[in-house]
Amino acid sequence: RRTRQHLEEFLGIPADHTDEHHAGAFDHDDDLIPVRAPAPGVVLTRNVTPGTVVTPASDLFILADLSSLWAVLSVNEEHLSKLRTGLPVRVRVQAYESEFPGKIVRIGEELDPATRTIQVRVQLDNRSLRLKPEMYATAAIELGGSAPGIFVPQEAAQEVGGQTVVFARRGATDFAVLPVETGRGVEGRLRVLRGLKGGETVVVRGSFVLKSQLLKASLSEE
Repeated sequence: RRTRQHLEEFLGIPADHTDEHHAGAFDHDDDLIPVRAPAPGVVLTRNVTPGTVVTPASDLFILADLSSLWAVLSVNEEHLSKLRTGLPVRVRVQAYESEFPGKIVRIGEELDPATRTIQVRVQLDNRSLRLKPEMYATAAIELGGSAPGIFVPQEAAQEVGGQTVVFARRGATDFAVLPVETGRGVEGRLRVLRGLKGGETVVVRGSFVLKSQLLKASLSEE
């Protein structure tokens, strides 16, 4: 049977932890030893099963705090002179239409000799836990120096009756057709000169489907 001295001196477990343990759901098993994580987080990997022999050096679980994640970007060499820590970044992943804001926290020290790119680390707020480790992502770095404006992904803009429009979400299944005037494209995005105030949620993937449904409804009315 464990003694308080054995727990505290050899296993490094305060004896009062066992008192809490015995008051819980495992009163019937005196051989259970509580293992407490040093910090809150999510269990990513479990390296032990019942009966596994472990030592003080064994990694029993791998935990991670997923409320803040890093995105590692590969940036072409030609843009290196424009990069600096603190620059805002917009990150997109295939799972969601929305973008995730972040900022550059580290710029690599060497180029990849094969791709001639440099790694840039971006910190992302992930308290919603929507982003998952190892997701593939694309990103746009806001380098500054250009006039402020409203931009939408190019695939969000559709042409209906000779007019460029975007579809703005009004509800779960309700969308508004907004005529817009667009300027030149920049890195896959269009500057909207007129038609949007900013803050609207526009449809990106699926905008062509909405356009098709709109045209079909127009033909039916005729």
